[in-house]
Amino acid sequence: MFKSLKGQGTVEYIVLVTSVIALAIYFLLGSGGGSSPFQDHLNKSYDTLGLQMENVANRLVGN
Repeated sequence: MFKSLKGQGTVEYIVLVTSVIALAIYFLLGSGGGSSPFQDHLNKSYDTLGLQMENVANRLVGN
């Protein structure tokens, strides 16, 4: 029937790469309404880290 499936492999590779790029864009830029899930999670992580550093600094100073 088909002698070569090279074209099919190429199309599958292009679809896979396009899907990965689309997901990366979605997580970095969001769905249009506001900040992206990635940015929300990153901001929460920074807030948590800042609070932990402040707590450690207060313990070292003795407050």
